Amino acid sequence: MPTGSTYGRERHPSSFRHLSRIGPPESELARFLYPLANRDVVYIFDDFIGGQNQEPAATDWNEAIWQAAANNSAAGAFKPAGTQLVNGIAQGATAPWAEDTTAMFTDLEWSGDNRCGMEVRLKVDDIENQSWELGFNNGITTEEEPILGDIDTPTVDDGEDLALIGQQTGATLKSIAYVTDGVTGSMNLTKTDLGTRNMSNGTYMTMRVQLDGNTSFAYVFDANGGLIEQASHGGLIGSQVEGATLLMSRVLWEANADSAVTVDLDYWGIWQDRYV
Repeated sequence: MPTGSTYGRERHPSSFRHLSRIGPPESELARFLYPLANRDVVYIFDDFIGGQNQEPAATDWNEAIWQAAANNSAAGAFKPAGTQLVNGIAQGATAPWAEDTTAMFTDLEWSGDNRCGMEVRLKVDDIENQSWELGFNNGITTEEEPILGDIDTPTVDDGEDLALIGQQTGATLKSIAYVTDGVTGSMNLTKTDLGTRNMSNGTYMTMRVQLDGNTSFAYVFDANGGLIEQASHGGLIGSQVEGATLLMSRVLWEANADSAVTVDLDYWGIWQDRYV
C-alpha cells in the first residue's frame, strides 16, 4: 500500500493528471473520482449533520459556506433541525401567510465557463399552494424573494442570468419546469416543462442543474435515485445562460396561501472545474 511519502512525491497528486494515469478521462472510474481531484476541482458536499448546540449560536451554523434568509425573521431560515433526523438535515419553514419565504444560498462564485453543477435532495411536508425554485442565478436585490414570476408564461422579477428548476402549485400548470435566461441579447427566457412531474408530500426528490459554458441541463430523480425527467437549454434551441457570469447556488420556498410549509434538505452538493 502507498504511504504519505509516496503521495507527497507525486508531481500532481489529486489532480486531473493523476486521474489520467488511471484510465481514459471519460471512463466511469474517472467520473467517479472527479470530486477527489481537488487541485483541479472545487467541490462542496454538505450532509447537514450539525446540531443546534454548537458555538457560536445556531443562527451562525452556516456562515462558512451558506447564507440563509427568511421573510418571517431568522426563525424560519434554513438551519439544522431542532431534533435531527437520520443522516442529518437543514430545515426551513415559512410562516402561515401568503408570500412568506425561506431561502438558502452561497456567494457569487460559480460559473458556466467552469462547468458548475449542483444537486439537492429535499422533501416538503405540504406541496399545495407553494412556489419553489432552485439552481443558479446571478446577483439579485433580495435573496429571499422569488426570481420567477408566473411560471405558465415565465417572467423574471430580478437578476439577468439564471438556470432554475421551479414549481408554482397555485398556477394553471402545477408541475415542475426548467427555466433559463441570459444577459446576452440572444439568450432568451425559455421554459421546458419537466413532464407533468409533481412533488409528493413527505417524499424525497433530487434536483440537479448542470452548466457547461452557455449550455445548461436539468435533471430530476425520484426517492430511489432513478432519473425521471431531464431537459437541456442551449445549442440548437438558442436559449442559454451566460457562462462568464458569476452565479450563486440557491434554494427558495414560498407559501402562496395562509398555511405554513416545512422543507427538509438532506444534502447539497456543488462542483466546478477550478480552471477554465
